[in-house]
Amino acid sequence: FPYTTLFRSIQNIASITGTLIMIALGAYFTPKFSKLKLSIIVILVKMIGVLFIGFVIGKILSLDEMGKMLILLGAMSPVGNNVLSYAMVTDGDMEMATNVISLSNVVSFITISILLLIL
Repeated sequence: FPYTTLFRSIQNIASITGTLIMIALGAYFTPKFSKLKLSIIVILVKMIGVLFIGFVIGKILSLDEMGKMLILLGAMSPVGNNVLSYAMVTDGDMEMATNVISLSNVVSFITISILLLIL
């Protein structure tokens, strides 16, 4: 009985997490792209870094084609919205965080579309 109550409570909290993140992003979503060059550098470092780390892990673990495809999709995926949460909690640069998230969504939409057409 206590297990199911706890599980149900955690499940209810987890189900609203995505919505809360979208609300938080919407509240701070005013991309001005004043730091466009820095935002592009951050996105490229994320994409190339994940791809490189995934490539190394793929060589160490000898992944099959599905594993390699998942790493590639992970590298091309957008920067997570938790960047905004971290920037908010640490009193970081909120404008930079929203710029990176916004630009990352656009870049990922394009790169994943191209990736799916090629493969």
